[in-house]
Amino acid sequence: MATEPTLTSAQIEPRDGLSYVRGSADIPLSDAMVSRHLLETAGKYYDRPAVVFREQNVRWTWREFADEIDVLATALPKLGIELGDRVGIW
Repeated sequence: MATEPTLTSAQIEPRDGLSYVRGSADIPLSDAMVSRHLLETAGKYYDRPAVVFREQNVRWTWREFADEIDVLATALPKLGIELGDRVGIW
């Protein structure tokens, strides 16, 4: 029999119609850039699978994934995205 998930102190539900929550600020946010982690991972596991989209028949190694991200990053200014703009990609 499945059990209902329980909320812990780490899980906070949005309130007052907000789409986000703000938790404790006791632990500072990391200033590490995602791009640095990507480059480190791609350098270490370059020929291993990184992305698999079965429905689209897409399979990229870490090297190919990093290359695709470079293509996307190069295109952002052409779309009017400027330094300091915030972009969310799902």
